[in-house]
Amino acid sequence: MENGENQYRIKGGMTLVIIAFFLCFIPCITRADSRDLDLWVCPVGGYEDPAAVEELAQDYHRIHPDVEIHVRILDAENGMDEAEDALGTLDAPDLIIASPAYLVTKWGNDGSMADLSDLWSSEASSEIDGEIRLTCQGLDGGWYQIPLFRDVYTMAVNYNLFWRRGLVQYLDENAHSWKDSGFIDSVLVLHDYMLSHEDKDIVVAKIPCRDKKDQRQFMSFITNLSDGSLVNSTMTGYTLSSSAVRTSFSILRNLQGKGIEYDPGMGSDDEIRAFLDGELPVTFFWSYYRQQQYASSADFTVFPMMYPNSKNLPVLTGDICGIGAVKQEDAQALEDSIDFIRFLSEDPDEYTKAVSLSGCLPVRSRVQGTYLKDVYESDESTQLYRFFLGYATEYSPSMPLFTDLEEKWPELVRQIAEGGKIKALTQELDALLNTRLSEEFGITQIEEEDAEEG
Repeated sequence: MENGENQYRIKGGMTLVIIAFFLCFIPCITRADSRDLDLWVCPVGGYEDPAAVEELAQDYHRIHPDVEIHVRILDAENGMDEAEDALGTLDAPDLIIASPAYLVTKWGNDGSMADLSDLWSSEASSEIDGEIRLTCQGLDGGWYQIPLFRDVYTMAVNYNLFWRRGLVQYLDENAHSWKDSGFIDSVLVLHDYMLSHEDKDIVVAKIPCRDKKDQRQFMSFITNLSDGSLVNSTMTGYTLSSSAVRTSFSILRNLQGKGIEYDPGMGSDDEIRAFLDGELPVTFFWSYYRQQQYASSADFTVFPMMYPNSKNLPVLTGDICGIGAVKQEDAQALEDSIDFIRFLSEDPDEYTKAVSLSGCLPVRSRVQGTYLKDVYESDESTQLYRFFLGYATEYSPSMPLFTDLEEKWPELVRQIAEGGKIKALTQELDALLNTRLSEEFGITQIEEEDAEEG
């Protein structure tokens, strides 16, 4: 009996050991089957909120419980540099939400992003607006982004102040554009009136040049003011030294101390805050997103305006935001990444949610034949900015090295504000960028722009 008991104890003990081993092994099996993806997000619009973006990831996880998507919101100032440093290393993310200036022009062209051609061959891709499509294809023909939403850059004025001071005569209120030299006249008239009647040396508009954030909007102002462009019409060269662009800089420099002020210590967020607080009658840094988010916080009527154009034919720009997959050797991770992009961009409910979260405008009005009624709202500001889209033109950041121009732009603006020679400074930057276009991308400028002194 004792031997039997010992035998039972041994068998029982072995059974417990086997069960314990099996129980310990189950989590290992589960972890092995679980697949993780890292999604890094440029903080655009509502995508600044990690919890909101994680909702999109959780929507996918509910359908694909074996895939966990970990969201990280990048720093607005340095996040793109951090992402670039991580590409090609073990720290690289699987997915990135950013603009085509990075996903396509910078990282797609340097071979860091996966080709999404299969997604672009689907029926859904045919519903993407035509001019948006051009921003998603790299120099080698690869498709490195699926676009999600877009914003439109404008300026805005304090309508109440303009009305009180008789400045609405310089506005085409129906078209939300400036009459002839209306912007310049408004600045001079308001400045002179305040100085003469209230003994105030008012600043009508400030030009922040502390950093590169939002500088594309000031670029749009510069190019419109004298009907110029920072790139040539063939998209083969930079043209900052063209007479039109230099004329715009000259006009602004002549307005310094007469209502316009350059502020090297100010950022675009500071400028917008000063406008909303009533300190500045005009802002250069407005957009559809800001109209939706901030206009109601002002105690005056925010009146969006297209940028002043010498031919009264404004050329509006904006930004586009999409999602791309990082190139990698892990075939399963890449397959999961592409499937998430398909889910986010092709499922009607999910796409509607992704656009609504952004606070911006969609790049399509239908997804797989389903009209997105909840994306285009019927409110007045949305209808206005849909009207503005009719003035949108080519997306200049599709030019290689545009992000390098953005890095150097604030310093260029500061030097011009301090009295630097406009022609020399702009020619120097043109030469630097165009030489690199030729050496690094084999792109040679085939359309020469007027470079006479302005």
